[in-house]
Amino acid sequence: MNRLVLLRHGRTEGTERHLYYGATDLPLLEDGVQDLQLAAARGVYPSPDGFTFVTSGMLRANQTLRAIYGDVPFSVIGDLREVNFGIFEMKSYEDLKTEPVYQDWLAGDWFRNVPPGGESFADSEARLLRGLDELLSRKDNTICVCHGGTILTAMANLFPEEGKDGYAWQPKPGFGYEIDLVNHVYLPISG
Repeated sequence: MNRLVLLRHGRTEGTERHLYYGATDLPLLEDGVQDLQLAAARGVYPSPDGFTFVTSGMLRANQTLRAIYGDVPFSVIGDLREVNFGIFEMKSYEDLKTEPVYQDWLAGDWFRNVPPGGESFADSEARLLRGLDELLSRKDNTICVCHGGTILTAMANLFPEEGKDGYAWQPKPGFGYEIDLVNHVYLPISG
């Protein structure tokens, strides 16, 4: 593979309400689909010519691929799905901030603490890196529609020399990065 495009899924109820919702299989909002279609019509996204397609398999990723590129065939790499927030799924910081179990999760080593019923960021990162290895082992140039946490993990590991905080890599919904793996450079994809 010479070129890899990483796109974050479009807007969902979770992105709009600032919810923890990694494992919840939310659909795109109707106006989120329209935003993607308008951006595609403006030429924001790379041409599909010469690319194969991959998603995390989650509904919002599959719908984003369809909104941008139409009914193209795609493969699924399940290890590219977002972190599972367990009992915090579909809740916001405001919903949780006074809950002792939430405060316990954030206290101490937040990277290794496991939310009840979920997975730690450390476990999620290990899974995501397995998915990234599988993605990078593909021979074909690939457009991958996945998630904000997936993209920030991938970019931080592909470009560690930039020293960016992980969240500095997280694109807005519907956007991402076009990466030239041969020359080790990337271009942001934004509206």
